[in-house]
Amino acid sequence: LPDPGNRLAPGTALAHDTWYYGAYVELDSGGNELCESARRLEVYVEFDELPLAPTLPDGGDQQAFCGGPAPTVNHLEATPAAGTELVWFDEATGGVRLAGITPLTDGATYYAESFDPDINCVNVDRSAVTVSLNGPVSVVDPIDNAVACAGGDATFAVTGSSGQGGDLSYLWEESTDDGASWTVIAGEESNIYTRTGVGPAEDGLDIRVTLGVAGCTGTVSSFAQLVVEGPVSITAQPQD
Repeated sequence: LPDPGNRLAPGTALAHDTWYYGAYVELDSGGNELCESARRLEVYVEFDELPLAPTLPDGGDQQAFCGGPAPTVNHLEATPAAGTELVWFDEATGGVRLAGITPLTDGATYYAESFDPDINCVNVDRSAVTVSLNGPVSVVDPIDNAVACAGGDATFAVTGSSGQGGDLSYLWEESTDDGASWTVIAGEESNIYTRTGVGPAEDGLDIRVTLGVAGCTGTVSSFAQLVVEGPVSITAQPQD
């Protein structure tokens, strides 16, 4: 209130949509109040609405990238509130504002903030993203041709490396036209593929596998062939 009102302590929190009144107070040499200005300065306080926190894509609190070449903060995925700028920090509160060219670190957590330059305000809670750096993927031991008797089983195996880390995935494919087109072999997701009960019609079938890891482009192995021998038959019986 302008007069007399209640004197407010310096640490008093301001309230939205409220008038405040300031007065000049004269002090003596001992710090005692002598008199107060006849008129008070009127100040109206109104709070701007804080922006919303940046949104992350589904599962976006965990983001994986291929380790070579090194990804940067610019590769992180988040969408700031409408009309705001996206800013990244290295801490949930305070911390260092990160430049877009800052290289990402495996296992580190980064924090996104919506900054509204018009009102110089930010959202309350930052959106956290933990980073995994995987790959690059490579084939260490490629698959070899597999030889099997008709009716038997043929096994293909590959050894790969996920580089800096990450769990390797495997996608096996077959081709009946010398590699012009490839068909995914459903249900085969390990580094070993066993084809059971092969027949003569499968002789010469091409087999390949694509190795992948989250955040990296898959690496395709060289192909190998299935060689089917037999079946063995007796064309003439021995004579007595």
